Amino acid sequence: MDTFIRVDNAIMNVEIKCGKSWTKIMEKNKEKLLEMLCNSNYNIYVQVSEKEEEFNLSNCREFFGDSGLNKLNVKV
Repeated sequence: MDTFIRVDNAIMNVEIKCGKSWTKIMEKNKEKLLEMLCNSNYNIYVQVSEKEEEFNLSNCREFFGDSGLNKLNVKV
């Protein structure tokens, strides 16, 4: 889970990025976060979204068509 907080003058944006299985749970409970922060001097906005998985060599086998365990399928 990643949380990004951006403050600009009197506006606070809280962006929560989490795994697919946690998105619904966090969406339901974001009101509790807003209640805890309601006494601050900020206009607070909370957004919950699914965390995008970073694309790297360890998680992109399908892209390269690599069905082997230790080698890349090289096509020119």
